[in-house]
Amino acid sequence: MNLVERYLAAVGRELPEDQRADIVAELRDELMSKIEEREGGLGRLLDRREQEALLVEHGHPLVVAHRYRRFQALVGPSVYPFWWAGLKAALVVGAGVYLVVVAVNVFATGEVQRAVVRAVPALWEAFLMIFAVSTLIAVAVERSGGVARLARWRPSQLPPARFKTRSRFDLVVEIGLGVVFILWWIGALRFRDLAPAGYGAPIAMAPTWAAWRTPVLAYLLFELATNLVALARPSWSGTNAALRLARNMAGAGLLFGILQTSPWFLLPDPGRHSVTEASLNRGVEIGLTCAALTMLALGVVSAWRLYQALCRPGGVDGSLRAAS
Repeated sequence: MNLVERYLAAVGRELPEDQRADIVAELRDELMSKIEEREGGLGRLLDRREQEALLVEHGHPLVVAHRYRRFQALVGPSVYPFWWAGLKAALVVGAGVYLVVVAVNVFATGEVQRAVVRAVPALWEAFLMIFAVSTLIAVAVERSGGVARLARWRPSQLPPARFKTRSRFDLVVEIGLGVVFILWWIGALRFRDLAPAGYGAPIAMAPTWAAWRTPVLAYLLFELATNLVALARPSWSGTNAALRLARNMAGAGLLFGILQTSPWFLLPDPGRHSVTEASLNRGVEIGLTCAALTMLALGVVSAWRLYQALCRPGGVDGSLRAAS
């Protein structure tokens, strides 16, 4: 009954936590009764396709969960669950984008207060615009008869019952910062020279970085691609685990390689700094080593998740085949 458990888990994610266990148990009994009744009429067990048809007939997880929520719908009840889910996702993405914008402004100007003061009013305006646009889209979908298209789903496309995805906010922030870093790495974006407190003057990158320009850029693009896949297809648990494993191992290998090519930073005007160039690079070495070891640890976690995905029916590409 893997499809039933996926279905129940998808419904449970949308339910209030204090009522989740009771409602899911009630739904499980209801679904099992329907399955037993249908199997009794056929004289055999339902196959996967027949189970899927029964669950589709029962209703989309968002719609089913909405029946147990106490909301005054702003749009029609058939579209409201999709509107609410889309609105939450859009607000999270908008907040992530603005966080990246504020971080870039702070890094570029060094003026934290001004960047925050400018961003907060604009953020509220963006949230209001997202709310208005999302509502207008929901109304248009309902009036145009698009509800039937929203109902085209299959239980096999739902993530596994115990599968936990990364939050959209984390992914959006990481994607935004990754794009900014790529633009800076290739020279398309420049920031005002900043030096950490106590250093007294800007710090220059050593010529040894020239040999790592292309490998680092390739890794950054691969990292960006893995985050985009995770954001667009969170239910591809096996594929995402495999991509994270490759990303972590590549990152660890890259960092260990960079560790072999010191120095990494130079002090153009040593007399203006409170530390020596040797101590600066020693600190960088410690930071790179910790980052590489962290990548290896994350690789172990990704390998375990990939193993769990392989043990499930369909393996790594099962969710891909189900979506095709």
